[in-house]
Amino acid sequence: FGMAQRGPTPMQVESSSSTRARPPSCDFKKLTSTVAGVVLFSAVTVGIVGYGSALALNRKTVDSSFNCTTDLLLSSSMAKPQGKGLAMDDATFSQCSSKIPVRWPNTHEEVTSLRLFKAWDSQFPASNRQRAWNDVIQYARTRGAKILIGTQISCYADDDEKDWEQVLSLLNQLGANNTLAVAIGNEIELLSAKSGTTDKCVEDLWVNGGFYSRVMKRVSDLDKAGFQNVQLTTAMTSAVFAPAGSEKPFMDDPKRALVNSFLKNVTQSLQDRWTFSWNIYPYFDPNLHLDANGKTCSTALRTASDFSSSGYVPSILVAARERMAKLTGNSKDRMWVTETGWSSPKAKTLDTVVGWCKDWNSAEALRDYYEGFLAWDLDIGNGDAGPERVFFFSGRDTTNFGIREFFGLIPDCNSTQCKLNTSTCSGQSPAGGGSDSGSGSDEGGSGSGSGSGKGSGSDEGGS
Repeated sequence: FGMAQRGPTPMQVESSSSTRARPPSCDFKKLTSTVAGVVLFSAVTVGIVGYGSALALNRKTVDSSFNCTTDLLLSSSMAKPQGKGLAMDDATFSQCSSKIPVRWPNTHEEVTSLRLFKAWDSQFPASNRQRAWNDVIQYARTRGAKILIGTQISCYADDDEKDWEQVLSLLNQLGANNTLAVAIGNEIELLSAKSGTTDKCVEDLWVNGGFYSRVMKRVSDLDKAGFQNVQLTTAMTSAVFAPAGSEKPFMDDPKRALVNSFLKNVTQSLQDRWTFSWNIYPYFDPNLHLDANGKTCSTALRTASDFSSSGYVPSILVAARERMAKLTGNSKDRMWVTETGWSSPKAKTLDTVVGWCKDWNSAEALRDYYEGFLAWDLDIGNGDAGPERVFFFSGRDTTNFGIREFFGLIPDCNSTQCKLNTSTCSGQSPAGGGSDSGSGSDEGGSGSGSGSGKGSGSDEGGS
C-alpha cells in the first residue's frame, strides 16, 4: 500500500514451502553481454536503442536512447513483458522527462507501457509542462507504448475540474491509440482518514454519489473527445476487502467509503470497459514480522518477494478475484496491479516493526523483489485469472509529501547508473538522495485535495 494506504492488510499472508528461499547475499550474477559484436564488460549500458526519426516537436528531441548502466543482469528473459509497465515518478516527469528508460533497468526488455499519476501538478514548474508532455508523447508514439493516465478526485471539485482539463489536453495530444486507460481517483477509499477531510466531503462523495457522478461525467467527456474505447479504472487497496463471510464483498461504510455500492454501480454502467485495479505494497505491511529472534527478517523477506502462485502479491489478488466475482458474477473481470515496488534505502515513511530490520531495506531486498516481479508470469494460482497488467513503482527515487523515498530503479535525474549493480553489494547503501527533489505528488494531481501516496502535495484524486 502507499502512504496512508499503508495500514493493516485484511489478511495475514503466510509463508509457504514453495516460497523462494534466498536470504540477502552478494551472489549477484556478473553481466557479460555481446551487443552488435562488441563485448562489453564492467559498466554495461543495458539495452540502448534508438527511436529512429523524432517527432516534429518545438524543443530538443527526447534522449531516445537513455538507459541506466549496470554490470548486473537480473533477467535475460522477462516473463510477460507486454503485460508489465513502469510507473513514472514525479522526479522523472517534472525534471528529466527526456530520460525515461527505454528498457527495464538490469534487463534487455523494452518498456511497453507507462503509468502517469497525473497530467501535471501545481507544484511542478509550469514552464516544464509542455516539454514533459512532448517527451511522453514522443516516447509513446515512436515506440508504440501505451500510457495509463490518472486524474484526481478530492474534496475540492473545482481543483478536480482544473486537473481534468489538463488531462483532456494531454490526452488530445497523445491520441487514443497510445492511451491505455484513464484512472479516475487513486485510493479514494482512504480519503476519510486524511487530516482535513470533513464528514460533509465523505457524505458528498459516497452517500450522495458524488464520486460515481464525477466518474460518469469523465466518461462522457472522453467519449465526446473520441476516447470511447479507452478503459476506465480507479486504483484501490485491499483495505476495501470486506472480511471473509461478509454479506457484501467490499467495504460499504457511509462514514468511510461506500465502495461496494460504487463498484456495483460503475460495473453495471460500464461493464467490460471497467477495470478493477489494486495497489499492493508488502514493503509497508505491518502483518509481516521479525523472525523469532526479534532481530532478523528472513521469513518476512521470503514471503514478500515470493511471486509464485502462493506468494504474497498473488495471494492478495486471489482474494480480490473472489470478491470481484461475488460482486459481478463474473470470474473473468479485467484486473490490474497499478502499483507495487520496494524501497532501498529505507523509506522515511515506513513505520512497521519489520522495517527496522537492516535487511528489509537492503539492496538485496530490492533486487529480490524486483527480480521476482520480472520473472512473474502473472499467474495467481487457484485456477483464477491473473492480472492483465502490472506496474512497478518507480523509475527514480522521489519524495512523499516532502519526505524522501527510495523506490526508484535509478537514483535520480543526474544518475547514469542503475541503482542495482555489484557495487551496491559491497556494504554500501544504494545511491539515493540525489539532486532531484521530485516535488509534488506521485499519485495525484493539482490543487489542495488531501490525499495519500508518494509525493508532496496531493495525490491522484486527493486519494
